[in-house]
Amino acid sequence: MVVPSDVRQIDDIESFRYVTLLFMLRARTMALISVWNPTFLTLLMSRLPEWHLRLAHDLETGSLSPPTPIPEGVRLSALNSPAPRRAAELRKAFRSGDEPATIYSSLWPKLRLLSCWDDGHAALHAPEAARLFPQARVQGKGLLATECFVSLPLIGQTGAVLALRSHFLEFIPHGSEGETLLAHELEEGGNYSVVVTTGGGLYRYQMGDVVEVTGRFGKCPLLRFLGKEDLVSDRYGEKLNERHAREALRGALARHAPEALFAMLAFEEESRGYTLFIEAKGLQETALLSLADHIEGELRANHHYRYCRDLGQLEHLQVFRVRHAAAETYQAVCRSGGQRAGDVKPAALHLMSDWSRRFEGRFLGSALATYSL
Repeated sequence: MVVPSDVRQIDDIESFRYVTLLFMLRARTMALISVWNPTFLTLLMSRLPEWHLRLAHDLETGSLSPPTPIPEGVRLSALNSPAPRRAAELRKAFRSGDEPATIYSSLWPKLRLLSCWDDGHAALHAPEAARLFPQARVQGKGLLATECFVSLPLIGQTGAVLALRSHFLEFIPHGSEGETLLAHELEEGGNYSVVVTTGGGLYRYQMGDVVEVTGRFGKCPLLRFLGKEDLVSDRYGEKLNERHAREALRGALARHAPEALFAMLAFEEESRGYTLFIEAKGLQETALLSLADHIEGELRANHHYRYCRDLGQLEHLQVFRVRHAAAETYQAVCRSGGQRAGDVKPAALHLMSDWSRRFEGRFLGSALATYSL
């Protein structure tokens, strides 16, 4: 819609962001923003203060001057006709010296809905996106997958309503062996794995998604996505599950670092154990080490993890303090592995190691406390 489809052919991420912002700015009456990962939007908007004068010039003259040349065959110039009035609005908005949220409210006064992931680990980042657009309501996506449509969001409900008429859906109580229930048999507060049979012939497919029943809309269950049950990190037999890691992070961050900008667990070969990679401005080192102790205690609730720790196969959870731009670095690494920027998902637990060589920062409270670049 407001951003031409040819923009997806721009490989350079900074030029992609620049052109995307340009066409978003052309749409003063934009009412809906829909993205998957909320950090995709926050990283995009972080460039606007730096680029607003160049963008205003392009709006005024109908030119295109992104950070790097646009590939041949991507024809966008004809779609960017001069818009001097909009350029003046952009310059005026930034001259005001207001907070970003106030500026963006003036630039897109009719924006009313921001649609993005807000369950699972994305719940850590959705509030940041919401703060940028106070004029808009934030709505989660529900549970959507390539295979099927499981749930859809409803305004004012604590969860997404089950898409009863889309597929035949069954549910396995989390932790049970093979027992299946139907929608009317689900209990509020229960956790279930989703099994789907579709009209296209996919038969009793176990999606690996765990959901929690948060209530009912009429008689229809409301669901909240918790995480993937089949994402497991297992170097020494610890069988650390992404869902368990996410719950451990959520509780510990709420207590010790509620304003954290980024948090993720991953195994590090160098430290022979798991590391918390965190960007949290203003927190003292002692608070971050206490956070690690809290998370370590939660992880030890996993019998396999605790056994590996007791045997000395794994070391205590380390903390790597990311100096800046953690979310952007994470996205860049995922893109270098072939993922599209809009498809990169927030991760509480990542299976790739050596993130300390990718983030800029340092280990805390250990002999490993040297800066990585």
